[in-house]
Amino acid sequence: MFGRGFNEAISLVLYYIDDEYRKTHPNLFPRNKPDVWLKAIRIAKENGLLYYFAKRVAEEEKVLRDPFEKIVEQEERNFIKLKQTLEFINSLFGQEGFNFMFIKLYRSIPYTPRDVDILIRKEESHQVFMALKRRNIKLKFNSVETHFEEKDLLKVDLYKGFHYLTLDFLDDEFLWKNPRTANICGIKCFIPSYEADFLSLIIHSLLGHRYLSLLDFLYAKLLLNSKLNFDEVLSQSKKYGWDSTLLMMISIIKDIYQELYLGANIAKPINFPYVFPPGFILKVFQGFSNMPISMEIKLPFIFSTLVDKVFHMYQILSMSTSLKVPDEAKDMLMKAVYKVRSWSGDYK
Repeated sequence: MFGRGFNEAISLVLYYIDDEYRKTHPNLFPRNKPDVWLKAIRIAKENGLLYYFAKRVAEEEKVLRDPFEKIVEQEERNFIKLKQTLEFINSLFGQEGFNFMFIKLYRSIPYTPRDVDILIRKEESHQVFMALKRRNIKLKFNSVETHFEEKDLLKVDLYKGFHYLTLDFLDDEFLWKNPRTANICGIKCFIPSYEADFLSLIIHSLLGHRYLSLLDFLYAKLLLNSKLNFDEVLSQSKKYGWDSTLLMMISIIKDIYQELYLGANIAKPINFPYVFPPGFILKVFQGFSNMPISMEIKLPFIFSTLVDKVFHMYQILSMSTSLKVPDEAKDMLMKAVYKVRSWSGDYK
């Protein structure tokens, strides 16, 4: 997975999905390297980019059209379930008159997520739960999240805010300020402002996922380059005492950009999803200037990163191989993930 072949595979994915990368690397095309193509497909799949990558290759390369068109056809089936989920949520919440937004969903590149996250207002949460109950939609609660699953739909997670390490990181007013609309699968969807979208991406990548996917990197790069009111972004992070952490995260994004887009040769491979190293996590705790975090919270969080790493490795293996894990083992792993995250103060 690592080494020169991995560098070439990352470059190949970026060449087809990002026009900016193509301009700086116009002559990239390893026709006689099937191993690089296979790695590129795996990287695209692991990072939510398989559909768009395959679509661009099929449109541009006649020699590769047949195999990549088959991948596109397979991936398009997933969009049916995503579209049905979006229509269901829009209809349900519209009929009930509740406020909601799709969060962590729009990334400017078409892709299908594993689940759909929606933000609801704290003061309406009880009414939302009651409305779902009236419709015989069974909510599932654990110490970290609230979600429901319906036949032919993706899992839907309900958020009331972004809370990690027992702390708040964003104002409710800020999250709901200046929402946008985006066209996703032909459905009009309400999503957060550029500023709220960027900060929620940053904080969830760091403290939720504990890694930065290539899809999120590309969206963060897009927002940083053109879309943000950075004074508002910095003001919000300063209010909650994590502005230095925000700047560290932006520095990592810029370093990755410099190495991938502007470096003549990549000295070391950048693995995506980009897992934050332990030393950086320790700096993050130091960067929470006005947010005292006890050792009882720090230790479970650090331990939770190890649990997440195991879970992430399982996800990669399940996508990349024919590995089948019994449902009982998957349930045990998920319970471990949620339990440890609850110890470290995560909740939605």
